[in-house]
Amino acid sequence: MWNSKGILIFIKLISPAQNFSAYKLLFLSLVVLLASCDPLFIGPMGRYNRQDEKSSLIRFDAFPYGDGQIFLGWNWLDQERAVRNDIPLLEPQWDKIVIKERRDALPTSRLGGTEISVTDDTWYKVFSDLEYDSEYYFALWPHEKDGEWLAPVYINRRVEMPEASGLITATLVDAFSFDILGTAPGNYSATTVGTDTLSVTDTNWYILYFDSIDSNVVIKSAELTLDIDEITSSGTLIINSVRWDDGEFFEFNSNPTLERQIATETFVSREIEADTAVAGSETYDISDIFGRALYHGPGILVLRAAAESTIEIVTSTETPSITYEGVWRW
Repeated sequence: MWNSKGILIFIKLISPAQNFSAYKLLFLSLVVLLASCDPLFIGPMGRYNRQDEKSSLIRFDAFPYGDGQIFLGWNWLDQERAVRNDIPLLEPQWDKIVIKERRDALPTSRLGGTEISVTDDTWYKVFSDLEYDSEYYFALWPHEKDGEWLAPVYINRRVEMPEASGLITATLVDAFSFDILGTAPGNYSATTVGTDTLSVTDTNWYILYFDSIDSNVVIKSAELTLDIDEITSSGTLIINSVRWDDGEFFEFNSNPTLERQIATETFVSREIEADTAVAGSETYDISDIFGRALYHGPGILVLRAAAESTIEIVTSTETPSITYEGVWRW
């Protein structure tokens, strides 16, 4: 029980005039406590809806990439999953994300992180200058299109030096063409690689299969060797990565828009202008496109052309090939 003397002593102890430093110490202690307890720090984390992951996030991966580096990759356009599960095709659920790292603990706030818009054509970030032989935690906060911030998704990795893959050369072994409007007989036809010409237009696409493709490599550089006929070609060649490989890929769908969405990831592309082509073969930097293709797994590319463009790729003089290098994922 408190007596009158005890109450007077307690009031005197907490007097602001005499114990202002004690208040400051108490305030700082509360800040440290909240910052160390992620479940208590709910403000900047946003709400969480279990359906958000299923509709938007396919992958969120992190791999050692170099000395003091971690490669962080993600995919926020989960539309092929809707096709696979026979549910209505979904519009992109997010318009931007924030990613952030923290050593030895979960990031508690998106403040100070890197904000990336869905229109940036960005699907990965390399974090550098990290402390070697340390554990790092990475968080990704998605923002709903016309909505609000959602709760973050986490992943953690130990910083270590990965093994380099060395130079790998992959040669084209199969090329299949198909008319996306369905006007040609059948959906696709095999092309004899090395003895023919690939005629690429805005409706006639080619799907390219290469040998020596290893999806366990995180790409640092990749070059595509092509012989574009400088006389007969005109317009723009567009290269995309295939998001997934399945027997249903070649079954013609009555909805061309759906077929295109299944076939390629159009927001990651490489454009080559035909008027820059010279006689013979040339090499083109496709690091980002090929890196995305291997990130998904198949390692397959699609060649298509911009409207009113016709690109002739001569395979009888130069079989298309990809020379790439990177680091092993594990």
